Amino acid sequence: EQYAASHVAAESDSIKKAELDQRRIRQELTRKQMKFDMKTTAKAKLEEQLEVARAEKDRLEALKMEKQTLLDQRVAEQRLHASSAQATSAAESSTDVAASSGSARTISSEAETGVEEEQSPTEAAQVSGSEQRTVREAETDVEGGEEAESSEEDDDDEENEDEGNSEKDDDDSEESDDTEDSIVF
Repeated sequence: EQYAASHVAAESDSIKKAELDQRRIRQELTRKQMKFDMKTTAKAKLEEQLEVARAEKDRLEALKMEKQTLLDQRVAEQRLHASSAQATSAAESSTDVAASSGSARTISSEAETGVEEEQSPTEAAQVSGSEQRTVREAETDVEGGEEAESSEEDDDDEENEDEGNSEKDDDDSEESDDTEDSIVF
């Protein structure tokens, strides 16, 4: 009986010991499972943050490319605007030169017609030649950006000395002054 009782007590102790070991193992397993779950959750959060960061990076990259495209477009528009402004100003200046040359020729031919009606053929030829020379000088001065008043006044003075001081000469001088005023811009 003692042997049986000690044997039962030993088995009972081993069962208790096994239960304690089993409980300890379960607790350890539960603790490890909790750590694993926490790590899995943290990993999922990090992956989510990484995905958000990648999406933000892609969005910023797209914005950067869009801004660069807009900047390139603005630069191209400014260059186009500058070149068209240069072309327009060049066209306007050539139109102004052509218009001033055309108006100078028109005024010159009107002055020649008025002079030829009032003067003899020889005097008209002399005046016409000097006016054409004056108009050419004025056109050259207009193209160079200079005024041609002094040379035209000198030519008018020479004409007046050659033709005399009659009333016709005074009228011709006034017409020449009008021509000068309209030629100089």
